Amino acid sequence: MMNKKQILFLLSVLLFGLSSCINDESSYGGNTIPTLAIEGNNNTDMPIVNFNLGEDCIIRPTIQYSGNSPLQYRWSIGTYKDGVKGTLEQVSTDQNLTYKFLSGGTYYAHLTVTDGSVGVAADYQININRTFEKGYLLVSNDPQGKGNLAFVKIMTPEEIAAGIPQISMEHIIERMNENISLRNIKGAIRGVITWPTTVHRILASTEDRCYFFDPNTFTIISNMNYEDVFRGFKATGFFADGYSPFVYDSIAKKFVNLNLAYMFPYEYKSYKGLTFDDCFQCSYTAWGNTNYTNMFVDYGTSEVKELDINTGDICTTGTILAEENIISAFLTGPQGYIRNELVLTVSKTNPSQYYLHEFAGIPYIAQNGPGTKTAITVNSSTAVPKRGTRFAFSEKNNRYFYPIDNRIYVFLPSAAAPMPQQNEWAITFSEGEIITYMGVNADSDELYVATCTVATQRGNFYIYKCADIKTDNQGHITPIAEYRNVADRISSIIYKPSL
Repeated sequence: MMNKKQILFLLSVLLFGLSSCINDESSYGGNTIPTLAIEGNNNTDMPIVNFNLGEDCIIRPTIQYSGNSPLQYRWSIGTYKDGVKGTLEQVSTDQNLTYKFLSGGTYYAHLTVTDGSVGVAADYQININRTFEKGYLLVSNDPQGKGNLAFVKIMTPEEIAAGIPQISMEHIIERMNENISLRNIKGAIRGVITWPTTVHRILASTEDRCYFFDPNTFTIISNMNYEDVFRGFKATGFFADGYSPFVYDSIAKKFVNLNLAYMFPYEYKSYKGLTFDDCFQCSYTAWGNTNYTNMFVDYGTSEVKELDINTGDICTTGTILAEENIISAFLTGPQGYIRNELVLTVSKTNPSQYYLHEFAGIPYIAQNGPGTKTAITVNSSTAVPKRGTRFAFSEKNNRYFYPIDNRIYVFLPSAAAPMPQQNEWAITFSEGEIITYMGVNADSDELYVATCTVATQRGNFYIYKCADIKTDNQGHITPIAEYRNVADRISSIIYKPSL
């Protein structure tokens, strides 16, 4: 056993040996230890970076390194809520972080850098703005048929006060879902399930399938292939319904309905054998829900058909309109417990003679009679709508709006001259724009207008107060919001509230 003097001698030898390897210049084995640091990193505060949901989160750290060895990087992501850091998950070994978040919120990124001898770490707080919280969904396609679902965010008062530029985003489905590209989008709707719990979904249809999306992230929940119901089915139209939205193949003359609750396609027996040239869909709010009336128009036979939801039968106007050509179909405001159907026609033998038919329910013609018929005489200067024109209805003001090329006119059914003259437009756009969509948000009584700039084939979006839109206010009607060049050619606009 060593005595005390032997132990002290051994320790002195060991200390002398160590001092020969590590000197005051931070060297090891005669080599200087390299310095490694991440610029902006400290031990107390995390740098804060902000991104919008749908954008790539990109962080490019500035590395200060005095050595020559290759550096190794490791990025990990975790949640960060109320100052508490969640479990990390490694996502990248690149120098720069490029990462797609699928939901809004606050996160943190942890970066470690090493050359094998020395290492350093840094944390970043990442705020992902909820881009799709509240705003407008624009359905559009480019001239080549590439689909483009775009979103225009309604900016919060805090964002406006902070001077944050307007947030609008195109191709949101491709941004939020990998390996997908939509072509020939036929439409999109907002579906609601109210029992046993309330569930909100966004649906979009292409020719061959329907996609169900989370309304706050636009990530795909499910998708349906129409060929699972009919081989070779190609949708030519997509239509909302309070219970079961549907698509129609105008070539095969077949329907596919979509179950909102369990997300599967099926054939609804009541639509078997129904054929039509055009579907005029009118929405309205009643009993706290959005309801739809679909009027199926056959231009060749001058018939309007409608589903009787009580019996499941398809009812028709029969020969009532046989001597006239149908121009459009739309609804009145509430008439007690119902809304009457309006059908605008023109005489087949006298092009200056138009008629406005009003039916107290097409399914009840046999019970209530053929309805009323009001003659409307026009001349060469009258602003006559084209066949297939959709009328947008402001129930609060009892006015209908309809487009002709780049102008918006007001239709007043009870007026002596329901259709104005061509120079009595309410709103006009530049000669280089044509109107591609109009619709009224009944809750806010706002008119949504989409135009297409002919030279670029790009879409623009305007919002007006319906109360402002009248013929005697010509030249003084300005939009309350205007979003230019935000999509391709827009075919419909959906308001999306916070859900």
